[in-house]
Amino acid sequence: MDSSAISSVIQTVGRLLIQEATSLMGVKDQVEDLQKELEWMQSFLKEADARKVDNEVVRT
Repeated sequence: MDSSAISSVIQTVGRLLIQEATSLMGVKDQVEDLQKELEWMQSFLKEADARKVDNEVVRT
């Protein structure tokens, strides 16, 4: 293999690695956003459950 072919392969692999790293960073951001949303939902459900208990006590 001559040096120009090796250089071309190295450049291609380098571009692919950069693309993959960029994709992984995007996934990390999406996972963090989903985690925040799930934490918010959990807080909402806990509060709703607490209010349900309070309402049941008032009714009896």
